[in-house]
Amino acid sequence: MTRTIPDQARLDFALALRRQWAGSVYPRLRAEYDTVLAKNRTRRRGGAAGVIHALPGYESFAWLERGSQKLLWRAVSEAVDHEPPDDAMTAGESTLALDPDLALPDGTRLGDCLTALGDRERVEPFGPVAQ
Repeated sequence: MTRTIPDQARLDFALALRRQWAGSVYPRLRAEYDTVLAKNRTRRRGGAAGVIHALPGYESFAWLERGSQKLLWRAVSEAVDHEPPDDAMTAGESTLALDPDLALPDGTRLGDCLTALGDRERVEPFGPVAQ
């Protein structure tokens, strides 16, 4: 797979941002967390998540984490969207045929899954449902 220079630069930037995040921002947040735990051994409301969200470095940590993850997913998505099929076999219509007589174990059929969900979720099947 060959990438254009801008696509490669975008990916390199995202990966460099992740390395920076992992090498400096995350360890700093971890040190802040350890300091808070060392000073205050009593349980806080919200558990570990409550402690972490209250740390001074959490806001920048979370922003960098989400931002770099979005950059990486965009790069992957764009690469998949723009990459032509490797050969004629993958370019046409699918020829996959499912065996209607295949016996599936209990709990793996769609009907079993819908029954297990009960009234908690509303799921409308599309097409025939094997029972």
